[in-house]
Amino acid sequence: MDILSVKNLSKIYEDKVILNKVNLSIGSGEFVALNGENGAGKSTTLQCIMGMTIKDSGEIYVSQYNMDTNPIEAKNIIGFSPDEPFLYPYLSGLEHLKLWAGFRNLNQEDIEYGIKLLNDLGLGTKDLNNFTSTYSKGMRQKIGFIGSIFHRPTLIILDEPFTAMDQKSTDTAIQMLKSFKQDGCSILFSSHQQEIKDQLADRFLILKDGDIY
Repeated sequence: MDILSVKNLSKIYEDKVILNKVNLSIGSGEFVALNGENGAGKSTTLQCIMGMTIKDSGEIYVSQYNMDTNPIEAKNIIGFSPDEPFLYPYLSGLEHLKLWAGFRNLNQEDIEYGIKLLNDLGLGTKDLNNFTSTYSKGMRQKIGFIGSIFHRPTLIILDEPFTAMDQKSTDTAIQMLKSFKQDGCSILFSSHQQEIKDQLADRFLILKDGDIY
């Protein structure tokens, strides 16, 4: 059974066709890299899948859930991390983790798991108690990334998630994702960092002129 199925996804901006009846599917435990030049529509594709950008047509299924008719159930099993995660400037990193845990009805054990993952990425107690307005972009990406995985999702969607992370943290994040794969987690991601694609991807998709190849 496919974890993600996208059927005839189309998106038009100001008479320009960005996505032209795009079809893609991802199986259980499969890591797929979405490639394409700047402006090809990679972020638009991922945002349409997440429901963050309104599609013009097409169907999106996450596991058995239709994103149009069962968006809450679908999003409960997805983790999403963009290049620039949205964070409240006057909440700490730890407060964000607790906020996200509350949204997903997670328990204290899950929060402790998230803290451990953040510690593994180099964010200690002092960092986690500081307002995110004081964070560097790399620190913000770490919070956003762990926020997308600490609930142990079935599908993880990543849009250039490691661009500002140091090499050690990036390597650690990659190992985290590989450990999730053993539990059947699937990933769709975009990255301009070739070494990340080489380490993670089982399969490559190319987005060009609104179509997937």
